[in-house]
Amino acid sequence: MAQPEESSVITSAESLIADKEAMAAREKNPIEDLNAALKKMGYRVVPIKSASGTGAASTGKKRGRPPGSDKTQTAKSPIAL
Repeated sequence: MAQPEESSVITSAESLIADKEAMAAREKNPIEDLNAALKKMGYRVVPIKSASGTGAASTGKKRGRPPGSDKTQTAKSPIAL
């Protein structure tokens, strides 16, 4: 009796996988076209998270200025009397 339920679950999973692969293929072409156009202007499209686990996102480092660099430093000037 478990066979019909298992086959429907397998069919559903296969359907979801096929839909996901089709969606990835549809998304790939516009991204490649955008990347080609931006490359002509000196830019490029890069993923936010890399699959290999390298980069700032996986190491916990934040992009931007280092901590404390936004504090204003007062110039040392002689005191006028």
